[in-house]
Amino acid sequence: GGGLGGSSSATVATVVIRRDYLLYDGFVAFTRELTVFDLTRKRLRVEFVGEDGIDSGGLSKEALLLLSKHAAWYMRHRGCVRAAGTH
Repeated sequence: GGGLGGSSSATVATVVIRRDYLLYDGFVAFTRELTVFDLTRKRLRVEFVGEDGIDSGGLSKEALLLLSKHAAWYMRHRGCVRAAGTH
């Protein structure tokens, strides 16, 4: 699954995500692997498996945007929430 990679800095929380399992890896990282301290005190750094890239903010932003879109789609299509304007 996803996971926290080894980071050289105690001020960075690194999340490793596979694009094909984005929702699963993101869920595991943000609910099981990262602590409240990580989420509130450390800078998030995202690595996509198999992709070269240095996260200077863009990859983290992309990952969070994709996670929110995938989660919303999943919840809408699995009947967890109703679309806006429906009763």
